[in-house]
Parts: sequence; structure tokens; C-alpha cells
Amino acid sequence: MDTSNTDTTRLASPSKVNTGEQDDAQLNQKNAHKTHTHSPGPSRGDVRYWLAKVKKVRTSPDYSVQIEVKGKRVRFALKTPNKAAAASKALGIYQTILANGWDAALATLKPTSIKPVRTATVGELIAEVKATTSYRTTTWHCYAQSLRQIAAEIAGIGDQPERDAQGNPKRDKKKRIILRARN
Repeated sequence: MDTSNTDTTRLASPSKVNTGEQDDAQLNQKNAHKTHTHSPGPSRGDVRYWLAKVKKVRTSPDYSVQIEVKGKRVRFALKTPNKAAAASKALGIYQTILANGWDAALATLKPTSIKPVRTATVGELIAEVKATTSYRTTTWHCYAQSLRQIAAEIAGIGDQPERDAQGNPKRDKKKRIILRARN
């Protein structure tokens, strides 16, 4: 066995071994440090945070925002087409939720709509007037029919066609549509 070959082979000094790998490791460590220590951006208590969160819904020119606190998420209409004003309203809503809780905030920010007072129908009006007046029967029927006709025209309720079993309008012998009678 020839030992001359083994004598000439020398190992490189430890400082020069794998210098490329050491440079890569240091670079990766620096990148990881940057990744974990970068500034997260504005907090929820800053208007700049809400500028990115306010959105326009397709059907409305105004902005709205969806806010989630403690696992509950609600969308609020901000009622403004100005993004900066919408962001400041969103911040106000968020602060109200934090200060008062969801129940109190929703009570003030989204009160339940007031049910409209039920108005009388035309038939109820006619019955009430009939009970309090003393018109002749023929006169009364003419008045009631005229009032119903006026109300139907205002409401855009036209004459409804009679329908056959397939849902098509029924026609008479002259091919005219037969209209349903209104009582």
C-alpha cells in the first residue's frame, strides 16, 4: 500500500470548512429574525387599521364593516361613501363594543326596527263607514266599488286573468282574456 498519497491529502482548516453553508445559515437566521420581529402594523385602536377593513357592498354606495370581538361577528352599515369617515365610524363602533359589551353596543348601534302601526285595509274602512252611515244600499255599493277601484289603481293592482289547470290565462270565444271578478 502506498502511503505517499495519504500524506499529501490534508484537511482544510476548520475556519474554512463549508463557508458557503455558514453564510447561508447566517442569512437564514437574519431573515427569520426579520420575519418574527417586524412591525405588525396598526392596532385595532388605530383608524389606519379600519381603513383596510371597511368595504363597499355591491348594492350600496356606502361603506360597511364587519367587526369580530370575543368570537361574535356582526356587520355594521356605516352610512357614508367617504372611506376615512367610514374608518373613524368603525373605530368608534369597535371602542363602544369593547367598553360596553356586545349586548349594550347592539342595543344602541342596531336598535330593533319599530314595527309599523297596522293600517286598516280598504275592506275594513268600508265596513266601518257602512256601520256609521245610513246610505241607501245601491248608493253604498257604488261608493264602495269606486273606492276599491281607486285603491286598486293606486296600488297598481290590475285585473287578474282567470287561469286554467296549466296556469295559462283563460280566453273566451273571441280569444280575449277572461278576467277574475273582484268582490
